[in-house]
Amino acid sequence: MPADKDPQHFEKLWGILPQGSPFHSIGKEKLREIVLPPDRAALIKIDPTRKHAYSLILSEFFSESPFEEWITAIHTHHDWLARNSPVDLAKFQKQLLKCADNLAAPDRMRERASDTIEYLEAQEKGLTTRDAIRKVAREHDPSLFDDSSDANRDLLKKITLIYKIGTGPPHRPKGK
Repeated sequence: MPADKDPQHFEKLWGILPQGSPFHSIGKEKLREIVLPPDRAALIKIDPTRKHAYSLILSEFFSESPFEEWITAIHTHHDWLARNSPVDLAKFQKQLLKCADNLAAPDRMRERASDTIEYLEAQEKGLTTRDAIRKVAREHDPSLFDDSSDANRDLLKKITLIYKIGTGPPHRPKGK
């Protein structure tokens, strides 16, 4: 995901942190410095659509080489939630389980599509269109959007909706 989505994801995370939690107590700016930029490889594996606010924090937990002090901070946050806010604990655990499920049974096609979209958006060449995704995919990962497969066409439709990708200019002129 490009850098402009990081602040949005962070604001979503900050919005769900309960007052007094260890992460909230760090302060907004200090927490932003710690979690941004995230471990993108881990984030794509656990939450490629950035649906879960806690995935920003959990990306380090699921990283190939996690920072030990951060893992301790996640456990401290969990323990604080268990003592002070059962409702928020349930939200945290639900997101943790979803992220773990995504890691355990990854949708490789979605991950590969996420990588392609991230590459395109990092180029900052304007709107990421389906045609641009197909072009990059054909160059770097030819089987990703093979037009002969219904499953791949369905994946492109899903990716278009999830990432709000523009469809680009029409392929043929409109009829009169």
